[in-house]
Amino acid sequence: MRLGQVNNKLSSGKWNHIFQFFITILLIASLLIIYFIPPFKNPYYPKCLFKHFTQFECPGCGSARSLYSLLHGNLRDAFDYNAMFVVLLPVIIIGILAKRVAFLEGSWNILNKPMACLILILIFWFVRNVNYFPFNLLHSDK
Repeated sequence: MRLGQVNNKLSSGKWNHIFQFFITILLIASLLIIYFIPPFKNPYYPKCLFKHFTQFECPGCGSARSLYSLLHGNLRDAFDYNAMFVVLLPVIIIGILAKRVAFLEGSWNILNKPMACLILILIFWFVRNVNYFPFNLLHSDK
């Protein structure tokens, strides 16, 4: 191995750690903003363009309100705002941790199955826009 190859590996590892540090800081700052500034009372949060133009809810509608409710320990409101977000958030967190912790790796990780994720999201997207009971319970406008 030449000296240039060693320096490239060291520098890419260094930049990877710096990138992870900034992502962590950004995540913590985002959580603090959502914790202290309620999404449903503040006009600065972005509105869903899909819902604005089509009057249908996208799979992510209500996620910020759901996260706000989760951070404040209100599981029922969080589930009312976006049920899929509440159900998949622990799965996503475990999936991300599985990339870091060797004994969590395996075929059970839904993040290793992007087609399954896409199908779940599409089914939820369709079902939450059906205006008949019990599907109308999945609307984020409560």
